[in-house]
Amino acid sequence: MTSSARHLIVPCLAAAAQSFAFTNHAPLVPLMIADLGISPTEAGLLTTAAFVTAGALSVPLGGLTDRIGPKRVTALAMTLLAIATAGLALTSSLSVMLLTRALAGVSLATVFIAGGGYVNAWWTGERQFLAQGLHGGAVQLGIGLGLLTLPAIGERLGWRTAIGVSAVVIVVSLVHWQAMARPTPPAPARAPLGSVLGNATIWRLGLVHTATFGLAILLGTWIATYLVHEFALSLATAGVLGSVGLVIGAVGRPLGGIVVARRYAAPRTLILTMLGAATVGLGLLAWPARPLALAITGIVLVGVAAAFAYAPVVALAARSAPDSAGAALGLISLVATPGVIIGAPLVGALLTASGGFTVPWAVLMVIPAATLVATTRLPR
Repeated sequence: MTSSARHLIVPCLAAAAQSFAFTNHAPLVPLMIADLGISPTEAGLLTTAAFVTAGALSVPLGGLTDRIGPKRVTALAMTLLAIATAGLALTSSLSVMLLTRALAGVSLATVFIAGGGYVNAWWTGERQFLAQGLHGGAVQLGIGLGLLTLPAIGERLGWRTAIGVSAVVIVVSLVHWQAMARPTPPAPARAPLGSVLGNATIWRLGLVHTATFGLAILLGTWIATYLVHEFALSLATAGVLGSVGLVIGAVGRPLGGIVVARRYAAPRTLILTMLGAATVGLGLLAWPARPLALAITGIVLVGVAAAFAYAPVVALAARSAPDSAGAALGLISLVATPGVIIGAPLVGALLTASGGFTVPWAVLMVIPAATLVATTRLPR
């Protein structure tokens, strides 16, 4: 199946709106801590709650996408995300806040599984790499726009108003998705789930997704707090600077697709190079007494690494399991989940224990470094 470039705007807008909403708490963490009296570790659990749901439901949601199609699954996820976002804006209870983030985790999973499946269904061949890059770039763009806009809204009007704005965004996007997205037929013959679970390439791609997209989520969760804590910036300024890597990454994902589609680099070569870049970027962030310019360089490196690796990961997954692409993407999402579940509160705990961000970033640096070693046997 093929489709026009104009139609690609539909899944890209849905992806950007979802990522804007399911990460909306991250740039507002300092305001939430001050208002509610929660600790950095408890704030980190908000991201953990979303990823627990995303991980637990990744494989089932992949199977559901294969059965009923990505349009319906995406609509369901966006509906739950709208409810979760409104609930977060209205509550002061940490338990309820965690519940709303758990609901948001459905969208966190499906933006990759169903969204990636939708793109794979309509764009094939070499066009698939670029289409996946544009879709993945939209996810990065949504996260970056949240970092760019929500802190300023939160400082002026309160964090609840900022969350409310993201609820409006997701509702409008849901209406647009229902009106414009095209149904895709279920896979005519699905391979057994066991064949996906036994596919070593899918597991390796899951590790790559952990060390790229997962790290981008962790960076987005803590980068505003990092810049405020380490450089005494205002929250609004920290949000603008923290969004740089993600916005650059939004451009980098399509560029990663172009690099592979035009054979400038093989998918494996690009993936391994980006894992090295992520390792260096986290090292710069962790460097003691680093100047602001060096920290910004680290942010950019991690954002670009996550971006350029995205298209080859999603496209290779579909090609490695063509009869169960949804389940394959679900397994990749599942593999990536524990790193974020553990990483978000771990950064908060290490920040509390050490009094700074050198130790947290140094610990996270192990993830892309180890993945680089573990994934050298990916197919070319």
